[in-house]
Amino acid sequence: MKHTSAVFLEGYGDVACTTAWGRIMTVIYAIVGIPLMLITLNDLGKFLFKMINRLVRMSKHKVVPALTVWTPSNKKLPEVSI
Repeated sequence: MKHTSAVFLEGYGDVACTTAWGRIMTVIYAIVGIPLMLITLNDLGKFLFKMINRLVRMSKHKVVPALTVWTPSNKKLPEVSI
């Protein structure tokens, strides 16, 4: 128990592979893992972009009219003849 509590109190420290086999596996893990992570992040970005686009399109007809403000340039007053 003493060693376990010391690890938790001090943190992990410098974790590194000491054997040649461990170092080789770490390199293979990085070669496979980094591109896989980039592909996953790319797919997540595409998914979020599509969802946000869909939300904008669904709410556009509700939000844009509420934000439109009357100005003399976009609305003409009716002409009255005297």
